[in-house]
Amino acid sequence: MPQGVGEAGSKWFTLEEVLTLRRHFDSEGSAAKEYLPYKPEGAPAKIVAVANFKGGSGKTTTCAHLAMSAALDGYKVLVIDLDSQASMTSLLGGRVDDEWQTVFPLIARDYAQALTRENEVRAAQG
Repeated sequence: MPQGVGEAGSKWFTLEEVLTLRRHFDSEGSAAKEYLPYKPEGAPAKIVAVANFKGGSGKTTTCAHLAMSAALDGYKVLVIDLDSQASMTSLLGGRVDDEWQTVFPLIARDYAQALTRENEVRAAQG
């Protein structure tokens, strides 16, 4: 069983240790308590999108807190960072050296292909 790391009278646990403890208490603990998150078998995943056109409105911070809270509650979480600055990726411990390592090239490629098709139609029309 995870013991955590003691510091100034407190115990600190990693997320993996917390999830291990929850699984243990779910199988060995009181039947009157729920230790694992409830999700009906076969139920689809929940999708949450945080969006706004204005920069600096707290989208990344809101998304990070929602994701971390759900993960700490025991849910599996997938965060997709579509920001070319990769702020969420950095917040969650990832490292991005330049915008070409983000979703930006994929969006740019798709946009370039759409423009190419549009220009081909215009050229064919004379």
